[in-house]
Amino acid sequence: MGASMLDILIQSGSERSPSVNSERTLRAIGRVGQAVNLAVERFVTVGETIADDNPEIKQDMYDACKEARAAGD
Repeated sequence: MGASMLDILIQSGSERSPSVNSERTLRAIGRVGQAVNLAVERFVTVGETIADDNPEIKQDMYDACKEARAAGD
């Protein structure tokens, strides 16, 4: 499997000066974290909607959504 986006960001930034590298890397990590958090929330919202519309899988789907939120945190 290839390098993760975080690995690529850190590796490409390591060629610059340490202070610039650290600042840019931290900002990039923050933006990636925000994007992941937003994506997880959207995913969970859709999952909860599906759960509400399907009583036969409701509890399992809510449990999966809870796990997704915890993993996103």
